[in-house]
Amino acid sequence: MNRAKLYSSASEMQHRDAAEALSRHVGSMTWLDDGSESVLDVGCGSGEVTRRLLLPVVPATGRVVAVDASESMIRFASVRHRHPRLCFRAIDILDPDMRGKFPLGFRKVFSFFCLHWVREQRIAMKNIYDLLVPGGEALLVFLASSPIFDVYQQMAAVSRWSKYTKDYENYISPYHHSKTPSQDLKTLLSDVGFHVAYCETRERIFVFDGLPQLKDAIKAVNPFLDRVPKDMHEDYLSDFLHESKKLKAKVQISNGKLSTKYELFEVLVKRVKQ
Repeated sequence: MNRAKLYSSASEMQHRDAAEALSRHVGSMTWLDDGSESVLDVGCGSGEVTRRLLLPVVPATGRVVAVDASESMIRFASVRHRHPRLCFRAIDILDPDMRGKFPLGFRKVFSFFCLHWVREQRIAMKNIYDLLVPGGEALLVFLASSPIFDVYQQMAAVSRWSKYTKDYENYISPYHHSKTPSQDLKTLLSDVGFHVAYCETRERIFVFDGLPQLKDAIKAVNPFLDRVPKDMHEDYLSDFLHESKKLKAKVQISNGKLSTKYELFEVLVKRVKQ
């Protein structure tokens, strides 16, 4: 997760899905007439989506704070995407003092392809709720399920790789095995206090042009690769691709291209209480 430069160049899927979610939901959000919006981006990663997609939809007098738990991602983003209306900070959404760090709160919170990494969903959603001022809104986009999580589980059962991946459950979406992911998430959001305007999963397909592109995408987000000795990286990636090909219902290979099916949450919520 700390391979910021690689992630920045190998995140086409995330960029596409974030752009589509913004185009669907930004117009239904309530924006201040004077444009003085305070905006938080949770899990900004290397900063591409924040700078290229989110900042342009924020009114010209608004400001964006982008946070990520990875200090190396924040260092990269701070240099690559410097802008007078954009600030990057290394902060984890699970921080117990999130509101203390931002006492004025925010009118908008966005998060793209981050929250599926968070096992403690209630804490994260409560922190987002607390960070919003009354009337504030949040747009959250993250994986409900993905074949990559199945492969993590399969690789953990392979003796050669199991010692590096024993904690694989910490790196799959909490909703991956749920039969009712949307309802599970709606219930949690309502319990936290949100008014849920929209909470659905969308089935998505992304086509990788070839194995090099797929390998880069895997390397950019795989949480176990740093644990594997470097001289075994190619073997690990080869086995990873081999396991991926077994998921024929979710992964298809044709003419040298690989397509993968996954389910993506799109969530629009509002804080209505003091």
